[in-house]
Amino acid sequence: SSGTSVGGGPLPKVNFVVPQSLYGTVIFMPVLVSTTTPSEWLRWHGMSYFWMCVNFATQTLFLCGLAAVIELRIEEIDQEGCVVLMPGILAPGLFACLVASFTDIEETYDIWKFINYRMPPTRVTCMITYSERSPGRWQMRGGGFSLARKACIAMFILIPKLALAISLLFYSFWFLMLSPNNMDIILNATALVFIIQVDEALFTFFSLPEVRSLMDSIPPFEEDEDSKTAWLRPWLQLLKFAAAIAMIVGSIITYDWCGNDGSPYVLFGKQA
Repeated sequence: SSGTSVGGGPLPKVNFVVPQSLYGTVIFMPVLVSTTTPSEWLRWHGMSYFWMCVNFATQTLFLCGLAAVIELRIEEIDQEGCVVLMPGILAPGLFACLVASFTDIEETYDIWKFINYRMPPTRVTCMITYSERSPGRWQMRGGGFSLARKACIAMFILIPKLALAISLLFYSFWFLMLSPNNMDIILNATALVFIIQVDEALFTFFSLPEVRSLMDSIPPFEEDEDSKTAWLRPWLQLLKFAAAIAMIVGSIITYDWCGNDGSPYVLFGKQA
């Protein structure tokens, strides 16, 4: 085993924390709070469903508008009179959009992995119960999602969430590539990141204070450390970074935009 320690003690275990977000609330609230009246259901469950629908509608409308604007921009491009875009500004803008989208995609995967592999299916969906394994450390004792509930979560929440994240990533890259000038790259990248992360803003601004407090108080779910694969995690993080850089560089050097005719020499500030 590893000799690494923290303050002379063992390293903390890997934890899964229920996302403090709109999606975390929608998915996990039914197994955290039991309601018996319509007003209680609206307070603890219904409002979360409503804001999730608002989020899906907002991102879908923005995506449709983004596609329409891209189509218009392509028709209006004048390769002779356009402003040459600076790769030094374009690359960070693309990187910001990519990280925001990949964070959303990774959160989707983490939730799917947890509810499928860390929470055994139950006959019916029931409340999660905890037991204290040691002072200040809690573990899930029972409860969870039924197979039908897991299927509904995947079909109506996780798959739409994943589809929107991937679509926004694709159109964000395309939209930034077609920016009319360098200043617009900064403005567009900021707006795109906000839209990608709008679910967090909706959760923070519109969710009830008691809902946020409950989500914040959920104990983390501890996972047993796998010493055989623990060494791999830093390399996986570096691999993600390398993949992000490769996507950005590949987009810049292969797409025809103002100042670049598809030549790889654009990265060095000159055309072939």
